[in-house]
Amino acid sequence: MSGEQLRISNMSKNDLQELWKRYSPEEINELILGCNQKEISTLFGFMSERGVQVILDSLSKDSAIKVFTSLRSANLKKTLLLASSGFLDRISRLLPEDLFCDVLSNVGPELRNRIMKALPIKEKAHLNEIIENKLNFSSHIRQAMSEDFGGSLERETIGRLKELEERERFLERRQRAREEQLLEQFESLRGQIVQAEKELNSRQSKMKSLEASYSKKENELKENIRQLQEEHQRQVQEKIEIKVPEFVASAINSLEGKEKEFAKKATTWNYQGHGAIGLAITASIVAFWYGAYAFSTAVKTNIDWFFFCFLIIKGLVIISLFAAWAKHAYTIANAYMHESLKRADRMHAINFGKLYLEVYGNDVSQADMKAVFENWNLDSDSAFTKIRPTNLEPKTLSQVSQIITAVSNAAKTKE
Repeated sequence: MSGEQLRISNMSKNDLQELWKRYSPEEINELILGCNQKEISTLFGFMSERGVQVILDSLSKDSAIKVFTSLRSANLKKTLLLASSGFLDRISRLLPEDLFCDVLSNVGPELRNRIMKALPIKEKAHLNEIIENKLNFSSHIRQAMSEDFGGSLERETIGRLKELEERERFLERRQRAREEQLLEQFESLRGQIVQAEKELNSRQSKMKSLEASYSKKENELKENIRQLQEEHQRQVQEKIEIKVPEFVASAINSLEGKEKEFAKKATTWNYQGHGAIGLAITASIVAFWYGAYAFSTAVKTNIDWFFFCFLIIKGLVIISLFAAWAKHAYTIANAYMHESLKRADRMHAINFGKLYLEVYGNDVSQADMKAVFENWNLDSDSAFTKIRPTNLEPKTLSQVSQIITAVSNAAKTKE
């Protein structure tokens, strides 16, 4: 946009009021530099309070000089009353000193103090002196040009009244502008509320849709988990039906072989024990017969305690050896029989576990499987561990040696 393409005089009232919203600060400065004094007065005459603040805040140095050179006293006061605090603080840097002093001399004391409050003390005193000189000079000129003092006072009073009326109209316009601005803000907020409600409803509907989708996925996952559990249970049951009979049959066959082997060994050792007892009985009969024969054929003078003890010891040694052999045979036979019975008990436990699986196969867990087949009466000790060497030692020999010692001592005493 350039000043030759668009001018303020070609715009409608509504366009002027919306100008600060439609154009950038650079475009506004370009437009102002291309306008004349009347157009600038028209622009600020129709502008709202917010529009005046935005345009003044966006003015460059050249645009500010153009604006404050073009505005008359009434429009100048109105414009500066609507200006923001930020613009009032920097107006002294935008305008030359002469123009700045002219602006300050054309506004009221209150507004002048607001503009000058941010200035340094020395600069403020210097400007006050210049403004006071300008005001005194203007007062002298007006008095010199007046016909008489009374007429001057009357004109001054009328001017004050007009100024008050103008200020009242200005305040009314300012109030209307503020009401319009508040109404505009209210409409904007209401639109934002409506938009927020629409967005909230949209998000709520989207949330419900997501919840329904997640619920559906959750149900699908639960169904998949249930199917996988059923499939796993079915596979476990199939493995139980296939593997357990094979394992049970193999274990039972092995235990049956061991049970028969141990029973056979127990029988063999029992036969050895029976034979040893028979030999012990035979040896005792033979020893008795031999002793009787030796006594009957021996010379009476040769029969003494030594001869008598020799016959007894010889018979007892033979009998004790056969007795020890019989005891050892029966002990080993008992151990083998105990192991054979343990295998039979284990086969019974395995068959019971097999029956349990056949009855409750669908409800059997890993822990149940372990409990059924882990321990087959394995906590009982082996019978071979209970065999002690002292049980196999013949005690008859020690007893006989004690008898011999006693007899020898008695013979020595008699001598």
